[in-house]
Amino acid sequence: LASLNAPEIETIKFAIYPNPAKSELKIIGATDEQLEYVRIFMPDGRYMTQFLPLEDGIVDINKLNPGIYFLEVSSKTRR
Repeated sequence: LASLNAPEIETIKFAIYPNPAKSELKIIGATDEQLEYVRIFMPDGRYMTQFLPLEDGIVDINKLNPGIYFLEVSSKTRR
């Protein structure tokens, strides 16, 4: 038997609004930790784009077609 030694990733608690959004998203973390990037994926897992750095927590989504997307939010130590 073999085991996987995959590193555990500590999750970030955050809020995203408005939902649904048309032109921009505001991402607010539950801590003072600066967000490093936001990656956007299609529901089938295809990577769409990445936004960085996020100084004010605003992500401009004007260039995305209307639809459902998944976000990966990351800081320097967590995602």
